[in-house]
Amino acid sequence: LRLCGISMRRSPQIKRRLAEYRGKILRRNPDPRPCESGPGRAVTAFQLNELYEHFKSFINDRDMYYIASAIIKPMTQSHRLSFAEFVGPSSVQFF
Repeated sequence: LRLCGISMRRSPQIKRRLAEYRGKILRRNPDPRPCESGPGRAVTAFQLNELYEHFKSFINDRDMYYIASAIIKPMTQSHRLSFAEFVGPSSVQFF
């Protein structure tokens, strides 16, 4: 299956990396839960950087469409949560 030029077949390497990252997140946030949309469902720069560092060999010059379809959705799909809810939401302050 191809979507927007992206092959939806996952290589064994990315499957392994997804399982590693999912395990790491679930050790840190063992009971991810849905939360209300808004400023309490934010992602920190640290969380984004950690995601990038873990998957940078797959990301290369790709865009967020690739990251969302090949990494984030497969990782969060079984929990039916957003990435923020899955990794542990943070609050954002508006100024």
